Amino acid sequence: MLASNALTTIERVRRSLGFGTDDSKDEFIIESINLASQVIERFCNRKFEKKEYTDFTNMESDEYLFSQYPVHQIIDINNKPVSFPTMDVLSGIFYGYIPKHATIRYIAGYDLPNSTDFAYSTYPLPPDLQQACLKLVLYLYEDEETVSTADMGEIKSVDMGDMKVQLQSGNLESIPDDVMQLLRSHRKMNL
Repeated sequence: MLASNALTTIERVRRSLGFGTDDSKDEFIIESINLASQVIERFCNRKFEKKEYTDFTNMESDEYLFSQYPVHQIIDINNKPVSFPTMDVLSGIFYGYIPKHATIRYIAGYDLPNSTDFAYSTYPLPPDLQQACLKLVLYLYEDEETVSTADMGEIKSVDMGDMKVQLQSGNLESIPDDVMQLLRSHRKMNL
């Protein structure tokens, strides 16, 4: 089953591989999409799926950078609703007082390609993230031998039906350069 955080669609991968409507390789495609989506989230240091998140702060501040973005709505801070917050939606920066040891609930992320809202979304997943996922899936499909010894973001192993991918711990050097170029602008840097 395709994970809720999948950054591309089965149909798009099939088209790119020239399979058309042939669904005989769907199990491998699904596992590859799920793996590629996890790797991308790990590399970017953030989640992309639009859903409710909770952040915890350890110091008071007049400005706060959410762990996930774009931020659609702040539900509450310490169970108190927030009306008309001043913020930069796309970068996830809130301009307002945040008390020490606050719990912030909010809705953030993009509508993903498999979402029913994707076609009409205000914040659909950016095309370069979709392309990065597709390229990584194609990399998994086309280069099984290299992938079996590569590190894909500390994921240890993935069983893909006829093929089991064993991955070693270490770094993200196995992400192809062209994919990394697409991801760099979406990577959240920890300060």
